[in-house]
Amino acid sequence: MMKPQIEDVGSNYSLLEPPPYTLRRVNTAQGRFYLCEDKMYISVTSLIDMTTKQDEGLIRKMSDMGYDKWMQFLNERATYGTIMHILIAEFLEYKTIDFDLLGNRVATLYTEHNVPKNKWFIWYEDLCQDLLSFCTFCAEYNVQPIAIELPLVSKTHGFGGTLDLICKMVVKEKGFFGEVYKTGDKKGQPKETSRELEIYGLVDFKSGRNGFTDKHADQLVLCELLLKENYDEFRNSTIPIRLFNWAPKAWRTEPTFSLKDQSQTTPLTVIFAKLQIAKHKVRNNIPTYLHPFGIVQLGQDPIENYRFRKIFEKTENA
Repeated sequence: MMKPQIEDVGSNYSLLEPPPYTLRRVNTAQGRFYLCEDKMYISVTSLIDMTTKQDEGLIRKMSDMGYDKWMQFLNERATYGTIMHILIAEFLEYKTIDFDLLGNRVATLYTEHNVPKNKWFIWYEDLCQDLLSFCTFCAEYNVQPIAIELPLVSKTHGFGGTLDLICKMVVKEKGFFGEVYKTGDKKGQPKETSRELEIYGLVDFKSGRNGFTDKHADQLVLCELLLKENYDEFRNSTIPIRLFNWAPKAWRTEPTFSLKDQSQTTPLTVIFAKLQIAKHKVRNNIPTYLHPFGIVQLGQDPIENYRFRKIFEKTENA
């Protein structure tokens, strides 16, 4: 009997104390969910999908491509994004990347994720470009990883998610930091200058090159809630915490990337409203799967040969 596969999840690299619980995760027709201590928590991505209007540009693109080609495109991009995430995580964990050996590692990942042969070389070039872009980002912002791919749940708000990267990083900011004009008409007046500031960065990676949306900002705010609920050092931190989306850009001569500070994009009131909507929807649509069993003879009504079972319900044949 086939049923949704429940997988154990955890961070491969973290300088933080592990949370006092174990997590499992499952993908269902109703979305992605986390299981913790026999309770079910909707994932950040599924929560956002069920509470946020679909981007009109994506709707038009789906209409132009047709449903089947659109779904194929989405699946391909999801696979590419998964492979890019794996390679970035390995670079952050081991703090090095050997491009002379990268081809062998990528070939292994292609095989594991059933990437068609006709995509191998095209994707490899793109992956090399994207990884060089990420290396550039890390060098420019002095990125020091604290945790990578960290799964957490909020028992307060009833959702879970995986944080791509928590790090220390250095940003430049403009402002008035005590300097004044010493000469001229503005003598004595405050002077805008720039300074370097060490912060905690909560960074979410995107493999697309079409910019960032409100969904991406919402995702980061929810991840910040997870981080602060589970770790006092971030909830009470005197070091600023900022939320960033990172994505590679297509480049020809020098690696470049997009980095957007989403810290002030979505008000918490909006996030809490979406949490309530999601709780209501999940409560009225508990994830289930079809469990057929037994033998049905020709002409026999199969009414006694199937059940719709809850995802985490144990069965004799499971």
